[in-house]
Amino acid sequence: MSKSKFILFIIIAIFFVSGSRPTSASVRCGDIDGNDEINLLDITFLIKYMYKNGETPQDMAACDVDLTGKINILDISYLIRYLYSEGPQPCKGQSIPEGQKYIFEIEYINWAWGYRLEGRVIDYKGDIYDYSYGHNDTPWDTAQSGILTESDLDAKFDHNQVFVGTIPRDTLLKYFYLVEAAGEGPYSPVVNACFDFGTLTVRAYQYESATGAYNSVMMYMIGDFARKNLSPAAEIIFDWMYEDIFGESIDNIVCGYPE
Repeated sequence: MSKSKFILFIIIAIFFVSGSRPTSASVRCGDIDGNDEINLLDITFLIKYMYKNGETPQDMAACDVDLTGKINILDISYLIRYLYSEGPQPCKGQSIPEGQKYIFEIEYINWAWGYRLEGRVIDYKGDIYDYSYGHNDTPWDTAQSGILTESDLDAKFDHNQVFVGTIPRDTLLKYFYLVEAAGEGPYSPVVNACFDFGTLTVRAYQYESATGAYNSVMMYMIGDFARKNLSPAAEIIFDWMYEDIFGESIDNIVCGYPE
């Protein structure tokens, strides 16, 4: 037996005798519990660590599966999608599909005192734009299904368009990762919340590369009609959009879905 093989044999023997887990050097991204597999136990381990004072992972870098530089509920969501929804591999990131132009939108529409449609949209570069329609404008065709084309959305968002700013790429991707999970719902029933208030809707868009179509994913609708996406991922997206992008506090919401 060579000297190197003998040393390796001793190290392995010490490991099994001591009952230790593998060293951090052997842990791969997503293998939170260090057992050389990525499965439900890793999700459970991370949840216990974050919310139940559980054991500290031996390699914290293995927990940052979405590569945002932070360890939080987004990493848990990322692992769930990887294991059960054909999501991207841990630490591989997830690119925005080629051809997808629009990702997030806040829309306000009111017909109570004449036509009014306005909103804020975020595109694939993280650029933020406002758009608006007034009483004398030809209404955008809102009587469409949730499946839209890029030309449909161009017609909506190009009207009186004003550039607002740009969000960092890592921020855009962090919330983009959650759209798929949010799209699975569940959704609350629609209720009448107010009268002549109009309707504000926060949504994201899923893009189908094969067809070039966009699927609208509602996160929260408030106003004359209220409806809520009950997915934890949708709640995270809504809070970010409403407070950071729209600039309003969720504590001041009126005509929201009754809790």
